[in-house]
Formats: sequence, C-alpha cells, structure tokens
Amino acid sequence: MFKVDLNCLEKIAPTDLARFSMLAKITFKKIKAKPFSISVAFVSPAIIAKTNKVYRGKNKATDVLSFLELNEILICPAVAKIQASKAKHSLKLELETLFVHGLLHLLGYDDTTPKQLKQMEDLACLIIAEGDKRSRK
Repeated sequence: MFKVDLNCLEKIAPTDLARFSMLAKITFKKIKAKPFSISVAFVSPAIIAKTNKVYRGKNKATDVLSFLELNEILICPAVAKIQASKAKHSLKLELETLFVHGLLHLLGYDDTTPKQLKQMEDLACLIIAEGDKRSRK
C-alpha cells in the first residue's frame, strides 16, 4: 500500500491527487518496483532555487527536485508554467510529467547524460499515456 500526499505551498490550479496516485501506481508496476508513499510539494521559485543551491550547488530555480531520503518531490509550478508554454501543452501535462520524472529519480533513474534523459522522458511519456488510457475507460 502506498499513498501520494500533495502539499500546495504555492498557489496553482487544482491538481488531481487521484491522477498522481494512478501515475505512481503505473510507474511502480511498469518498472517492477515495490510501491512506497510519496510526498509532493508545490513550491515557489524562491524556495526551489534555495533548495537547488543547497543540495545541488546550482543557484537558480528549477522545475523539479527529488529527495530519496524523504521520498519527497518538489515541483515549482511557476517554472512548469513557462515550460508548458514553450512546449505548447497544458500546465496539467507539465506537472504530471515533472511528477513522473521526479518519481523515476526516487526509483534510481538518472538524467546526467542525454541518453539517460531521453530514457526518462520516453518512460514518462509511456506512463502518462497509460494513465490517459485508463482515464478514458
């Protein structure tokens, strides 16, 4: 049994907890991982920039950070909104993509090389597509 907790420290459009839970379940199943509970916090650019500096040495806002020790994912909706606009897709899709990306990091995936990043992006697309199929049923 697992659960996904959403903590909205930053104002965003309503996010569907059930959808995130479904995407987590699909992710665990697809990569044959034992499920565990996850905390997701939506934070401001200032908070994620400070956290990024402390833990990664990068003094800038980023879209998503994952912390394995805490089973926690931080997502910055302001950065996600910019990325969604550039990619010409919805903020909802961007937030889901960042959630799955962060979860994959918690499950041991890395994106330090272009090949690793592509693998994570492709897997996230498959997971979200599976979630879309299930939602239509």
